[in-house]
Amino acid sequence: LLRAIQENFSQYPVLLSDIPDFAKLPSPYLTHALLIPEGTQMIRWETKRGCPYQCSFCSYRGVVHQGIYRLPLHRIYSELALFSEKKIKKINVIDPVFHIGSDDLKIIHKILELHIKTEFTFQCRFERATDEFLQLCTYFNAHLEFGLQSIHREELEAIGRKNDMELIMQKMDSLQRYGIDYEVSIIYGLPYQT
Repeated sequence: LLRAIQENFSQYPVLLSDIPDFAKLPSPYLTHALLIPEGTQMIRWETKRGCPYQCSFCSYRGVVHQGIYRLPLHRIYSELALFSEKKIKKINVIDPVFHIGSDDLKIIHKILELHIKTEFTFQCRFERATDEFLQLCTYFNAHLEFGLQSIHREELEAIGRKNDMELIMQKMDSLQRYGIDYEVSIIYGLPYQT
């Protein structure tokens, strides 16, 4: 298998390290390992791996040694240009939390610069939804997904999660004021639930 990969993608390194060099990871879209026909309905896309939070229920917990590994902006910008050219209908950004740094605002500015008409879905946390981020989301087709998980303190403590409900209500007011499409998810079957 490795030989076949090496023959087909000889200009790209084969990475067998425990922690890959994320700057050298080839893009599955730019290398055409994943083909995108024009007008594709939906793709999944990542700009980073890892998450700074330690929620006990999450599949990202413990991934890549607790770090956040960002993919290079030049790669992300090239992928966005390709997505725009291919007129993708929807892009699900699979980052555990999209908006956790200044690069994320740069990515949104690139989406705006390219006038991409695609619907983007982003995984978000209420406490990180700054006014600048929310305002930028009004300029393109953004759908925000907030994992609230629970509003009960005892349940939240059991899963290693903290929610400031007053702040969350303020953020929900902001989302309504800006007219941003969003959803809130909760988890059923957490400890202490009956």
